[in-house]
Amino acid sequence: MSICLMPACDSIRLDLENAAAFPFWLLETDSKGHAQCVQTPEGSFLETVLCGKIRDNLWMEKFKPDATGKVNFVEDSGRQIIRTGARAFEWVAQLKPAHAQRLAHAVGQSFSRVGLTEAEWLRLAHA
Repeated sequence: MSICLMPACDSIRLDLENAAAFPFWLLETDSKGHAQCVQTPEGSFLETVLCGKIRDNLWMEKFKPDATGKVNFVEDSGRQIIRTGARAFEWVAQLKPAHAQRLAHAVGQSFSRVGLTEAEWLRLAHA
């Protein structure tokens, strides 16, 4: 199971000619980290955890917008599905804004590097 990190507002007004790339993060169910509960289509609850390294968990998928410039899911047997080639994605839930912000912050923090300044390359070039 994965979580899409693209804000919902960024899935509209897209270029009709090109597919748009959306970032996803692979979630785990048996780890410690930033947890959230998701209700499954069957009605049970699943606790998922955002943890791990970028190289292992971040992946991208491209979606072609419809004629209105939106990436939309369509109903298929009572489920919300979108297909890209051979892959199918099911929309299960949308996080509350506070939970989404917490997860976005956790992912953003994993990109930062402690002790590295943006001008480090310049300092090294003149050393």
